Amino acid sequence: MSSHSLGRIAHISALLIASFPGYAATAKDWQPGLSGDIAVMAGYSHTRSQFDTDNNITDSLDSQGQGRDSGIIFPLGTLKYTNQAGDKQVYMGSNQSDLIYGRFNLELGYKQRLQDNSVITIAYAPGLIASETWKDPFVTNVNREETDVNTKALRLIYDRILGTNFSFEFALREREIDNEESGLANFTPDEQALLRRDSDIYYSQLSYLHRINQDLALRGAASYTRTDADGDAMSNDRYGADITVIKNFERSNLAVTLHYDYSEYDKANPVFGKKQEDSLLAAYLAYRYAEPFGWKQWSFLGIAGYGYSDSKINFYENEGTVITAGLSYHF
Repeated sequence: MSSHSLGRIAHISALLIASFPGYAATAKDWQPGLSGDIAVMAGYSHTRSQFDTDNNITDSLDSQGQGRDSGIIFPLGTLKYTNQAGDKQVYMGSNQSDLIYGRFNLELGYKQRLQDNSVITIAYAPGLIASETWKDPFVTNVNREETDVNTKALRLIYDRILGTNFSFEFALREREIDNEESGLANFTPDEQALLRRDSDIYYSQLSYLHRINQDLALRGAASYTRTDADGDAMSNDRYGADITVIKNFERSNLAVTLHYDYSEYDKANPVFGKKQEDSLLAAYLAYRYAEPFGWKQWSFLGIAGYGYSDSKINFYENEGTVITAGLSYHF
């Protein structure tokens, strides 16, 4: 099961948990030696997307597909080693940015803390775990066949630039479809070439964290993503914005985010005779409660989110809802 909206919900909700001031002190401390944290989340999801691989038969290319309900489970966690000086760190853990594609992956990274308390991170996700999509999404009334999607990523992050509350992230992703057959059943070779999905993806985000007081903060972010696909009808520019409210209570934290992004594609899609344009609007909530039942080093986590992507082409409209809960352990 895969959905752009559901993947975006998981990605941003995971980042919300990491952004909690209380959680950040645990997950990103610089105590020398080996440490880490692990969480397992389980819950419910509802998706409506033509690219949900549980939705293998469609009778029309003029709809967003049937809704699907399912249980979900996904891990979050990091294992890290910090040097004795407390300014260098290597880690292995969940690649939260890859959850934007609705998939779990591992990331290897290195962090350097500078004298102004800013942090530079270089990370690589080797794409060890493949996700699934359709070989040819544009066939009707027959079983669509699945194929693997492999994504590798390199990320550079500069947190608290020059000691300020600004942060910047740049990521380069390479996405490959194992068996790309888009349009093979019904379209000419030239039209098929426009639909090829193998791509290089360039992502950048600038964010700012404003602390109103010790218990309340606002985080704003603006992002730009360029997808250079082999097919011009699949290449696009995406512009995004987020606003997050983070509230600390005595033993808990709450974060609520509103997200919007707009995507415009380079060339007309030959299947539908027009260019694709998408608008995604979403809301996310993440909650953390420390030491439930008096359990030291444990936290309860809750995530909920909803996203709806409207498109000029009905086939690409999709929505996703997720409600999950779990426990995390820090060591």
